[in-house]
Amino acid sequence: MEENWANLIYLGVFLGFLLYGLAVSKTIKAKEIIRYSAYWLGIALVLVIVYSYRSEFKGFTNKISGELNPSSARLDENGSITINSSIGDHFYVNLLINNKKVRLMVDTGATDLTLSLRDAKKVGINIDKLIFNKRYHTANGISRGASVNLDHIRISDLEFDNVKASVNQGRMNNSLMGINFLKRFKKYEFSDNKLVLTP
Repeated sequence: MEENWANLIYLGVFLGFLLYGLAVSKTIKAKEIIRYSAYWLGIALVLVIVYSYRSEFKGFTNKISGELNPSSARLDENGSITINSSIGDHFYVNLLINNKKVRLMVDTGATDLTLSLRDAKKVGINIDKLIFNKRYHTANGISRGASVNLDHIRISDLEFDNVKASVNQGRMNNSLMGINFLKRFKKYEFSDNKLVLTP
């Protein structure tokens, strides 16, 4: 703290000599020196305020980001992940699966983290070698799935390795984040149009 004050004093002295030199040289009028000094002091004050409240501003920008892009998973100060609901009250989240960005819909009615055929190919799964021997009862009837292991998943700043998942043989609008992945968290809860995942 003392070092910071010393730096400020040195800076003030330097600016004082600089302004005095400009005034003596008469290259700039006294009124202009005062005006420019006020500008620089104002800029310095804003920078000090922003730096002093940087943690509060971070929370504010995270909140704005979550509203503008509900699929973004935000890591809170306590280590929890917050996801805002989208239009239609569904929760979507962007994950990195095997370093590929995939958008999933959170579905507590789904047993597994389930990828569509399109997303499975996107993350590097050879769908021609899959065995679709799992049966799922869905609103659209019975569908078949194949078991797979996903090498790496990243959500916000949290990473998971060797995640069991399924690839659905039928047509899917979105891949699904099912119960088996949600259970990797200590707690998950829906509140105030938000999903909070606590690791």
